Amino acid sequence: TTGTTTIDGGTLSIASGGGFTSTIGIGGGGNADTLIVDGTVSLGDVVDLGAGADIFTWGVDGTIDQNVTLGADNDTFNLTIGVTVNVTVDGGTGDDTLNLTGDSGSQTLDLTNITGFEILSKSGAGTWDLDGATSFQSVTVDGGTLILDSGATLDVTGADGTTVNAGASYLVSGAHSHTGAGTTTIAGTGAEIVIQS
Repeated sequence: TTGTTTIDGGTLSIASGGGFTSTIGIGGGGNADTLIVDGTVSLGDVVDLGAGADIFTWGVDGTIDQNVTLGADNDTFNLTIGVTVNVTVDGGTGDDTLNLTGDSGSQTLDLTNITGFEILSKSGAGTWDLDGATSFQSVTVDGGTLILDSGATLDVTGADGTTVNAGASYLVSGAHSHTGAGTTTIAGTGAEIVIQS
């Protein structure tokens, strides 16, 4: 396409093996927009989904070459194991969720590429390894393993704190801190936090 593609309450899905090329960018309207990237996205400008409770899902076969801003309201970024994030993804304003997913394998995420998210959620049986420095209002590990790498820094600033649920693991080699009112909860059979250094 040669102009900005606008999603306004609908879904733009680029399937695995497919491609989307634009000399401009992708914009959003004032409604809840959904962008699913499983194929190749090549743009001349950024992705800005604007207001609305937007959902951005980045699948294992997807690539995108421009920064992404989710804008106002409570947005969700679903990130799948196998994706290397080499652009900046900004949650914008609101209570935005970074959802790390994947049922197998492992993936490293550089937290310096992720900004403006208040909630970190880890689901699925796979492993996510966090590098860099960031803060969230709450952290929940629902499945698999979350690793805070040596040298990484994660500050939990909200009242909900950190929760590791049944069957999940949180391995801490970096600096995990609570500067908010929240505490750490290890909830259910098989839930564990391992302090590695």
